[in-house]
Amino acid sequence: MRVSPVAQDHGLVYRIRLTRKLALSLNGFDLSRVRIGDVLLLPDSVASMLIAEGWAEAVPEPPASANQSLPQDQRSTVPRRR
Repeated sequence: MRVSPVAQDHGLVYRIRLTRKLALSLNGFDLSRVRIGDVLLLPDSVASMLIAEGWAEAVPEPPASANQSLPQDQRSTVPRRR
């Protein structure tokens, strides 16, 4: 599986899938609107922590055109910082 950082306006982020959710926020990141199974783009420090704690798994980078074919509200997003 190839997992690589994604360059975004807010720095390098990693694509993860939430596998369990034990709180509504983590280190200032609001997770209240995400559900188990959602794919998120998160900063390396948060993504690594979620994966290490067993809350998430890394998701391989999709083909370039895959995310563009989804409606805007179904595309991967970065949760807002509180």
